[in-house]
Amino acid sequence: MKKKKSNDSLYLNLQQSFVKIRTLFYSPSVNPNKLDAVLGDLRFARKQLEKRAKRKPRKILTYCIDTLFEIIEEGNAEKIRDFADLIHNMPEIALKKSSFRSFTSEINAFNRKYEEFCFGDINTIHIQISKEMFQKFIKSSKVFFWAMFISGITAFILPWFFYIIYIGRPTGEREFSGFGILGFLAALAVSVGLANIFFTLIFQYHGRNFSIATLSAGGFALVLSIYMIKNPQLYDPNVSMFYCVSLVMMIIIPPIFYTLFRSAVEMWGIRKKRVIKSKYRNLLKGKKNYWWFEALHQEINLGFIYRLNKAFTVLFALTFALTLLTGLKKEMALLLCPMHVLFYAILAIMTIFSRTQENLDVHGTPIVIFARSRNGGVDCILGDFIMVAMSFLPAYLIIILAQNI
Repeated sequence: MKKKKSNDSLYLNLQQSFVKIRTLFYSPSVNPNKLDAVLGDLRFARKQLEKRAKRKPRKILTYCIDTLFEIIEEGNAEKIRDFADLIHNMPEIALKKSSFRSFTSEINAFNRKYEEFCFGDINTIHIQISKEMFQKFIKSSKVFFWAMFISGITAFILPWFFYIIYIGRPTGEREFSGFGILGFLAALAVSVGLANIFFTLIFQYHGRNFSIATLSAGGFALVLSIYMIKNPQLYDPNVSMFYCVSLVMMIIIPPIFYTLFRSAVEMWGIRKKRVIKSKYRNLLKGKKNYWWFEALHQEINLGFIYRLNKAFTVLFALTFALTLLTGLKKEMALLLCPMHVLFYAILAIMTIFSRTQENLDVHGTPIVIFARSRNGGVDCILGDFIMVAMSFLPAYLIIILAQNI
């Protein structure tokens, strides 16, 4: 109980510090002594958060403090007080009085006004609902909660159920093809999208856009799969395996490893080139600047990283488009297979860069034989090797499938 009161005091003091920052920057001239005092309190609070706060509130609140310091360094008084106004009640998340979701509209308004992407780094903890809030909701709306919960589970099961019944029904001999795999994954996407509609009402998980994306993409792929399964004369089963598996791999694997690569580029830029995080993000505004790092490259000369990223993005677009449009033609495997192999080879190089930057950032060395990770786990050279191998593994699978054509 004593520890809980001590933590509550930490969060309340942090809330007051955010309020003081907002108040200071509403003045025509900021008192430097008062500002230094508040900044000192925030630095102390951050150290205490690292020691005492639970993982999810710690991630949110340390992000608030770090971003506030970056914005103060920019020197835009209006932006500073707007951000302080945005975050001053966020310590209530740790006090279990508010959820992170309740700040969504304010975050979006701030990001639109300043063309920022604040809190994008912590979108994995998009929803924060305390145990007490959750139990209170169930007690106050038992019938509604259980109706939505059962509906969500049913919605998740039904697309799979009907798809499995459809492809499993007796229709004579049917050769297995890649469209069976594609249809199964498409049914999963539809299931997730439908379930999210119901779970959003009780948990507020991913929202409308997530459902729209999964339902539209999954629905299209599901209809295509069923049509092709019904018309096996339209394609060669071995070609269809190459076609569907290569497309599915490109949708699933590259986004994961490319996200890690982009994070590593940011680590490298901040550590090696001394770029301030807020400036780094400003240099990514615009499509070319975001995908190809054009402005960032002009600012700090990314060198090989710039060329590697550009080759990856261009090759991804070409390979995916060609596979999607021409992959069912048997002769195209001669061109598409080398393109996929080259693409995944580049992805493997990017993964090597990602792992070395992560090791440098955490342990100060590019190769780690064995060490404790940030979250209390283990970092080791075997784990790095597995990550690189996983990024290249689809190329091996595609070569095997191409040989069967």
